[in-house]
Amino acid sequence: MAYSVPTGEAPAAPPVLDIAVLCDERGRLRWVPELILGVDLRSLEDPEFRAILARRVRRLQIQVHPDRHSGDGTLSRIVNICATVLRDHGAEYARWAAKQDGPASMEVLRAALLLPPPFRDLPEPARTRLADRADELGASLLSAETAIKAERRRAREAKGEALAARLDAADAEAALRAAERRAGAEIDLLQARIVELEARIDTKEAVVCRRIAELEAALDSAEAGTGRARAQVSGLEARVTQLTAELAACRGIIPEPVRWCLSAVADGRPLTHNLRRTARKVLNKSAD
Repeated sequence: MAYSVPTGEAPAAPPVLDIAVLCDERGRLRWVPELILGVDLRSLEDPEFRAILARRVRRLQIQVHPDRHSGDGTLSRIVNICATVLRDHGAEYARWAAKQDGPASMEVLRAALLLPPPFRDLPEPARTRLADRADELGASLLSAETAIKAERRRAREAKGEALAARLDAADAEAALRAAERRAGAEIDLLQARIVELEARIDTKEAVVCRRIAELEAALDSAEAGTGRARAQVSGLEARVTQLTAELAACRGIIPEPVRWCLSAVADGRPLTHNLRRTARKVLNKSAD
């Protein structure tokens, strides 16, 4: 109710809608004002709405006011609370009610079904609104069920895709492990081959070293033999020179075939078979 504000005081803040006054101790909607009072929220802007609301309140209070023989103080208080909500916060409550769907609509239907007498005996418009709300609830539930089915279908598809992905991952992992095993076997084979080749190289290196040592020893022996041969050749050359000198001194005494042999030896020419045979005969005769 409007009242004057004393000079110097700020006007009081407008009351705020508190839905909790319509809920039970568990926070669930328990009282639906438009159903209890039997009014239509679409007529909130009607100039006669307040008068209709007042008449409905008086009619209900006649039945539930605690001064009556069959009265109930709790129900009387609920009637006053519902009237206050619609009278002071009608537009705000209508906006709040319009947003309620799904579980909230189920709470509205539950509250309507739990209405005690005399609220249970609702007039036809209230019953119609209750049926409309039930239809809205059914549509909401149907829509929710359709959405749930779609979500379940997508979940099954996602599950199938995830299963296929896991199978692909398992196949890839198995292939990777097989490739790793093959690579490990090849590495072991290569390592064994490397060890074998290193052993062969060591063996061949030892053989080559022994052969080099033998060749060096043979070379040393050959060099020593070459030195002896050179010494012998030098001696023979000296002997040939001596014989040549003696041959020159004794040219008239030594037979001709022997001189030829000595000259060939001195000159390094080969001796023919006939020349050797003739010289041998002459030497034999000289010895006799």
